[in-house]
Amino acid sequence: MLDNNQVIIETKSGEEYEFLTNSGIILSEKGLKASSQQRIEKLKQIENACKNDINIRALQRKNLTAREAKDCVMKNGLTELIIEVTNTCNMRCTYCIFGEKYGELREHGQKNMTFETAKVAIDTFLTLVNENHIHNPDGKPIFSFYGGEPLLNFTLIKKCVVYIKKVYSGEVFITLTSNATLITDEMLYFFKENLIHPIFSLDGGRHEHDLHRVIRKNVGSYDKVIEKLYRAYEVLQFPLFINAVYSYDTDLRKVIDFFVEHEEFFLLSINMVSPINTSYFDDFTYEKKNNFIRTWKELQNEYYSIVKCGRNEKVSKKMSKDDRRILVMDMLFSRQCMNLVLRQILSNNKQLGFTAACVPGERIFVDVNGDYHICEKISRTRKIGCNNTGLDYEEIANIMNEYYENISSTCVSCEIKKVCPTCFNNFLTGGVFEKKDEMCTMNKKAFIDNLAHYCYINELDNQWLDNYRSQYYKKAKELVVTLG
Repeated sequence: MLDNNQVIIETKSGEEYEFLTNSGIILSEKGLKASSQQRIEKLKQIENACKNDINIRALQRKNLTAREAKDCVMKNGLTELIIEVTNTCNMRCTYCIFGEKYGELREHGQKNMTFETAKVAIDTFLTLVNENHIHNPDGKPIFSFYGGEPLLNFTLIKKCVVYIKKVYSGEVFITLTSNATLITDEMLYFFKENLIHPIFSLDGGRHEHDLHRVIRKNVGSYDKVIEKLYRAYEVLQFPLFINAVYSYDTDLRKVIDFFVEHEEFFLLSINMVSPINTSYFDDFTYEKKNNFIRTWKELQNEYYSIVKCGRNEKVSKKMSKDDRRILVMDMLFSRQCMNLVLRQILSNNKQLGFTAACVPGERIFVDVNGDYHICEKISRTRKIGCNNTGLDYEEIANIMNEYYENISSTCVSCEIKKVCPTCFNNFLTGGVFEKKDEMCTMNKKAFIDNLAHYCYINELDNQWLDNYRSQYYKKAKELVVTLG
């Protein structure tokens, strides 16, 4: 041990590792014992220097002014405009964040955004993008259409796309997230002609999908969705981007098998139902949760066997079932490692202190009424502007200052301050940022599990994670280029 500023974990093989909490360095006990005194002293110096820097930053941190908040937004933000074209949805997914199980977020509504509202938001965003060009000269603005179910207001989407291309001469990236039930040929050919990258929701085969993705109570959507997706694949002629969600009653083995068998789908993400500000998980029995955890561990062991056997470096353009199985398993078990590593690189904005919170304005979410929010999945009790006045830098400064005072300032001695995944969304309740001890405890436990997992994968193959990252993003990029 170097000192008390570390987390010690043990991997499946019995090897021990230390995570130095101030520098983020990971050391093996075996390597540490074999180190020279000179190397140990150097590590201590690095750790102490990082600790001193953190303490100095905490002491010197002053409340931001509106002008300073604007500088933060310009240097760190304005990457994406998310447009809530409707708050109506034709489905009632049981885990939907806009359902009755999530008290902090809006409920399903009956309102469509008007073109006038969308036009002002687009103009405001592009004005800021042009102003920000000096900080991000190579940036490609992203426009995302969101709902509810955005295809319920496809007329507005068409008008927005035409308008964006009329008023902005540079390259843009346009996407939307849809449940796929309303797809028509007109929509598909519009996507193809205008280089729109749709992302569809599909949770696996019929049984897994229909568990939660229902049109109304007990009426699953799988048959309608799969029919529409096959037509989309036929028209667009490239694998479709898919988001999948799982819960404690999901059979992950069947989900994996489904995506392995279907080359028409490229799994962009597979995530657990959101655990933030919800009573959703109260409905599951202890036995149900335990059965899920048991299956997870069995699949994780299968994944370790795959890593141990090694990866075929020459993956063909038309992926085999073995290639696809590795990709799906990687989505479950490699991505959590990459998130752990990337948080050290991308998080810890000096003005916000710790956690993974972004600068408000990094992405702008405009709702059906023309109000601006930090993102689409956060409580709408704290706006960051509106169409009438643009971004409210005074309020952005207030949010950042309150978040630091109520949350980040108490994280200085936390063991996972360098890699904490929490953000505004985790702590915003009733318009106030409140520290939640149970969430911190849960995150620390998750970090220890993820770190042990990360270290063990590197024991089995120290090139695996680098290969995963390069192959996954290479494949995703190929699909985007194919569409373009």
